[in-house]
Amino acid sequence: MQTRTVLLLPFVVALAVACGDASLPPPEPEQPRASRLRADARTERLRLAGQFMAPAPATSNTLNATAAALAAAMDAPAGTTATLTAPADDSALVLPTFGVIKPRMGNTLAVLSTGTINQHATRATEPGTDFTPTGIEGDAVTLRLTFNVRAGISRMSFDYRFLSAESPDYVGSEFNDVFTVRVTDATNTRIIEQTSVNSAEFFDASATRAGGSGFDLLADDPDGIDYFPITYPSTIPTFPDMGITNYKIINIPIRGGGPVTLEFSIQDLGDGILDSAVVLDNITFGTFQVVDPNPELIDRSSRTVSQDLEALAHEDNGASIRAVVADGETKLVVRAKVSGAGNMVFSVPAATGNPNGVLSAIGSSTVSNTVSVPAVQLSTGFYALALYTSPEDFNNGTSAGVNKRTTTLSAAFTPTGGATVTETLPLNIIRPPLVVVHDIWSSCLFWTGSARISGNPLFDVTCADYALYNSAGIESPQNVDVVSKAVDEALTEHRHDNVAVTQVDVIGHGMGGLMARKFVDRTDYHDDSNLGKGYFNRLITVNTPHLGTRIADEVVRMRTSLNASEMTAVRNMLRNFGVKIDGAEGGAIDDLVTQSPTINSIQTTPVPSHVLVGTGGNTIEHGTAFEMLLPSTRTLYINMQNRHPYTKGAESSVKDRLILTKLDTVTGNKSRIFCDDPYDLFLAEADQRGGLANNSTSTPLTTFPVVSGDNDSEHFQVMSNDAQDNRIVELLNSPVKGPLFATSMPAPGLLTRENSCPPTLA
Repeated sequence: MQTRTVLLLPFVVALAVACGDASLPPPEPEQPRASRLRADARTERLRLAGQFMAPAPATSNTLNATAAALAAAMDAPAGTTATLTAPADDSALVLPTFGVIKPRMGNTLAVLSTGTINQHATRATEPGTDFTPTGIEGDAVTLRLTFNVRAGISRMSFDYRFLSAESPDYVGSEFNDVFTVRVTDATNTRIIEQTSVNSAEFFDASATRAGGSGFDLLADDPDGIDYFPITYPSTIPTFPDMGITNYKIINIPIRGGGPVTLEFSIQDLGDGILDSAVVLDNITFGTFQVVDPNPELIDRSSRTVSQDLEALAHEDNGASIRAVVADGETKLVVRAKVSGAGNMVFSVPAATGNPNGVLSAIGSSTVSNTVSVPAVQLSTGFYALALYTSPEDFNNGTSAGVNKRTTTLSAAFTPTGGATVTETLPLNIIRPPLVVVHDIWSSCLFWTGSARISGNPLFDVTCADYALYNSAGIESPQNVDVVSKAVDEALTEHRHDNVAVTQVDVIGHGMGGLMARKFVDRTDYHDDSNLGKGYFNRLITVNTPHLGTRIADEVVRMRTSLNASEMTAVRNMLRNFGVKIDGAEGGAIDDLVTQSPTINSIQTTPVPSHVLVGTGGNTIEHGTAFEMLLPSTRTLYINMQNRHPYTKGAESSVKDRLILTKLDTVTGNKSRIFCDDPYDLFLAEADQRGGLANNSTSTPLTTFPVVSGDNDSEHFQVMSNDAQDNRIVELLNSPVKGPLFATSMPAPGLLTRENSCPPTLA
């Protein structure tokens, strides 16, 4: 999966949910924004609106046959009757995928559009298609599905995703294309969902979100109307010119025991150009659902799920979800509206280690794969309620090679004096989001361009990118929130995608591991949103200087010894590679000094942890080792060899062995800085261990040799190392409370420093 480095903020964050009278008028445009819309933009639209006309509608027989196929694509039950009103055959289609947008259930989905769906080469979504007659009258699609619902069924649901070429240019204007859903049952006819260009929570319709749908169009200036297709020279920057929402799950309380009709409609407003579309899938019926109680159903005083049954039963509380993350901390409320008094038994399949999660009664700490609860009468009817907790580990022994697995949640209700009725609900379990934190003098490009893990479809990766300040201090204003923002981005991305999640897995490379540990020390690491359990599910550090690095010690020693002109010369050479070693922008090197205040302030890290350690660089001869380094590291080392007080003015053979090993029988073969200690060409093995060691019961440490001539084995390039990548995947597939993870990492200030160098050099 592609690594995310920036959270795409929505253009509009209010999602309007209209309910009540079926005659509710189309949503009004947001006047403040509309009044700012350029007059020439409106004039342009008026002039163009009649220039993109399309043929007359197809026959009703064709459309009604399409309607039945649409119902089946949306997983509607057998016996569903369907009718469709659309301007053309290509305005309502059954597809295996809509570009990169995949079905939520089954192998197909339905798409309704105010334009054409599969003719984007000739009729792009912008300027779009204006069906006859000119204006909005011809640009509407309505699909009606009627179900015969058995008695006792109290809810139905469906999933949808809204796309529009009106975004971002015309958000807040009268060109407010709208998607509306009405339901008719024995109670009444009512609007149960309505979203529009002005109310949708849009994200940029990028290639990763909307590729191949016709809504993944890029323009040099999204403002106004563009005439796609456009071929821009590679030197011109382009930006997404359309908007897309995440999937949204709509739950609908209904009265069963007869026909229920669901009507979907999408329509252009303002004029007939600039198309919009909606993806529909996964119609389900039942009596019970699972919802994410976070945040509105969390009791902040206890940091647990509320025990207020009225609140738990309220239909508007809790977000409907399609999946839950296997982090062992995420809670779901299991909610069933039933016909009357009786007893409900909720269950998940039993297995060793509870790989399907566990259940408990509300307010109880006793967990099992089965829980029996009474139906209680509340203000809106009888409800049976329970709590589900996600499994601790994703890999159940057979799922190491997949990113999703499915379990079944069962509900067996026995009404007082009646027969038991059983119902099942599939529940997807997915891996925790993966946050990676890059090293000093590095960036997320090292991960997206080189790291195998970033391209692995098993993982959803978010990179904490501080490339602009990758020489600045760990707790500098620029970097202090880097990890917390990446964690928030990863969690928010999942929640927007209807996934219940509490924690993330974290990989910290080099200084990134220290940044992750510093975040754990913060008071906001444990908060209400993670139920006081913390944000990390597990921590893997890769070549991290838990005790600092002697390279930093000697950089500071060299820096202190140089006069102003010498320091300027060093500064200028390193700046070409984005490396800074002094001043406010170069504070990271001071943080990495062994036993620095920053490192010694790190507390015990109470997170299941594993350390990957590079070693053996002391066996590689200077010339070979030097060629393995990145240009930035070479430049730093050259300056140190030439200007460090130990070697300034010395012969080249002496300079060469300041940092790297020099195989010379006359001068000796030891590095002056690392002596006999194994290292990864940047820091000593002992400083990477973080106080962890393997023993007869646990192996929370893995060592990897620096291999002569293998660039991917040296400190700064290990994210491209196949062996390390394979080990990381193995660790992410291993039990978080198993022998490969220490329960915590000790505070660096409590550890004894290991250094074989003589005291005058240590």
